[in-house]
Amino acid sequence: MRSDQGEPRGPLTPEEGDAWLAILALTLKLPAALDATLREAGDVLLVEFIVLSYLAEAPGSSRRMSAIAKESHLSPSRTTHLVGRLEKRGLVSRHPSDDDGRAIVATLTPQGSALVRELAPVHAKDARARVFDKLSTGQIDALRDIARTITES
Repeated sequence: MRSDQGEPRGPLTPEEGDAWLAILALTLKLPAALDATLREAGDVLLVEFIVLSYLAEAPGSSRRMSAIAKESHLSPSRTTHLVGRLEKRGLVSRHPSDDDGRAIVATLTPQGSALVRELAPVHAKDARARVFDKLSTGQIDALRDIARTITES
């Protein structure tokens, strides 16, 4: 938080420092562990699985590239490169939007859809084991609220 005048409050308190180090460890260790599981199970990275899952949940398994970038918290450039890699593997296809020929749409292929169906239970089991099984219902609610507060600001 900032002071009432909007100025930074100074160095982190010991409690804030402990929390900050825990957040850093979480944000470094958890994605790496989830990546390793998905690589072993399906030769995809976590960020690739996230994009494939967004497409699987979309009507017609298709979304505009700009929507994929926004939903996955990636830059448009990184999204283009990532979807290009998935396209080379036959997991998605790209084509101009029917509504607006200037926009590009990514669509999950049958191969991509099969991979999402195969990996979804693996990913859910991994997330449950690494996070949710270690927390109470109240902690899960608090974690969700804290994560939303931080990411939506």
